[in-house]
Amino acid sequence: MVNPVIIKSNPGFTLLEVLIYLALFSVIATSGIAVTYQLFRSTAATKQALSLQTESDFVMSKLAWALSGSSLVTLPNSTTLKIVRTTIGSDSPVIFSVQSNRLYVSRGVGTSTELTAATVNVHDVHFSLIGHILTSTFWLDNRVFYSTAYVNE
Repeated sequence: MVNPVIIKSNPGFTLLEVLIYLALFSVIATSGIAVTYQLFRSTAATKQALSLQTESDFVMSKLAWALSGSSLVTLPNSTTLKIVRTTIGSDSPVIFSVQSNRLYVSRGVGTSTELTAATVNVHDVHFSLIGHILTSTFWLDNRVFYSTAYVNE
């Protein structure tokens, strides 16, 4: 008698193979989610730092503009700076002040204009004038910025 050859055909996966594939997929998916989360988080932090630097640069450029052509610089208090300008067509005096965590500038008898964006909080603004050296220090959203200028009166 001839032994028949039994050919076994199994086109499916075993339970162990399915479990291994699921474990590998979950590790890859978790890693991808973690990388994506870190990417979004670092992008947001970079945008915030860039926004603060832009705000600081804008405030410092306005301060430098006001000091150019100044004839008198006074400090009514440590958070207010008054600059009298002698340039032609200038609105004098230019006053920098802090109100409700915002930095404002007013020119002449006009109303105050907000220098910083509504999303940026200004803290601990200090102006000091020692001789001809004007130092300004201000905090924007818990980051400190300094400016030093020579005042030619």
